[in-house]
Amino acid sequence: MAETGWQEGVREARGIVEAEGAALAAQRATPEDRRAVQEALERMRERQADPGAFREAEREFLRAMARAARNPILAGLADGLAGLCRDDAGAADGLPAREQALRHYAGVAEAIGGGRAAEAREAVRQHLEHNGNGHRTAA
Repeated sequence: MAETGWQEGVREARGIVEAEGAALAAQRATPEDRRAVQEALERMRERQADPGAFREAEREFLRAMARAARNPILAGLADGLAGLCRDDAGAADGLPAREQALRHYAGVAEAIGGGRAAEAREAVRQHLEHNGNGHRTAA
């Protein structure tokens, strides 16, 4: 079997780390964690017209979700994977792609807030399937 390419490898790793991280966050999040996830989601909403600001808010959301999983290794992996994504992710696809991403992340946040692990996992998978990753090319 052939090895996955760079972009597919990033997508696959994100699917594992972020989806399972979201599921753990739904199971383990404290009220403070849930609030941090919601606040990061609100920053994404406020910044959706600006691709760079949206991308930074998205990274904040992913960090808040990873912290809520209460696993420092997953948090580090999620942060590292975020570093493999282009800073201009979503810029080429425009506002509709950012709006769709925001809808997916709202589903993630709602599932985490409600303690629904399977739903949180699936919402992340849906996001990655429909919105892609915005990977950097290999250096």
